[in-house]
Amino acid sequence: MKLTNDSQAKIKFIGTGSARTNLKRFHTSFFISSSDSNILIDCGDGLSRKLKELGFVLNAIKNILISHLHPDHFAGLASLIVQMKLQKRTEQLNIIIQKDLVEFLDKFFKQIYLFEKRLPFNLNINSYDFEQLIPINYDLSFTTKQNSHLNKYISLENDNSVSFISPSFLFNIIDKKIYYSSDIGDKSDLYLFDSKFDLSIVETTHIKTSEIIDFVRKDFSNRYFLVHIDEDKEEEIKLALRDEIEARKVFIPNDGDEYFI
Repeated sequence: MKLTNDSQAKIKFIGTGSARTNLKRFHTSFFISSSDSNILIDCGDGLSRKLKELGFVLNAIKNILISHLHPDHFAGLASLIVQMKLQKRTEQLNIIIQKDLVEFLDKFFKQIYLFEKRLPFNLNINSYDFEQLIPINYDLSFTTKQNSHLNKYISLENDNSVSFISPSFLFNIIDKKIYYSSDIGDKSDLYLFDSKFDLSIVETTHIKTSEIIDFVRKDFSNRYFLVHIDEDKEEEIKLALRDEIEARKVFIPNDGDEYFI
């Protein structure tokens, strides 16, 4: 399914599913691109195979942004980098992660023997902080705000080395604003950014369908894309939002779908 538009910016959904593995939807991941830059958001386990299935050119990826460290968002990153090495990538690759997770990621790569000196390309780990504008290119940037997705774990673990980082994102590409909730903890996280969006990407697993409906009907965005779809909840969502889907305001994309922004 594709939309036509004069914009040069596009979004391609690599996966649209939840953490639960199923044969219809891969874990949520998507690729934002313009004529001059691009960024892949999240790398769930098995991402390299999914990208190959979609005919994706791995070495075309310039930047990878990791939202948080749940396996369905992070576990495929190392394998993807290895596949790029095997395909003899030469262009620099930028990994972007919240500043409190940089040390972990650096140690993780070393512990699995992913040494930069053995790569045929430069591997840069770049950091960001919350509410900081991060430029990727002259036409692509983003900001983040911490949400409550991981709050439920805080009382279980008193180890200060554990960082409970889970952001929501506001991307700016060319002249468009894209809101991505990422995984969230409750409905209040939907309203972290006081803004009007051209496009909103909203996860559906951890909040009620009625709360998604309320958010859509508050008209914060021109279009809404629902992701992180759990197979047990999909029909409920489609039925509840059938009027908005028919009006082409709400989309439930499939893996591989591409849209102009």
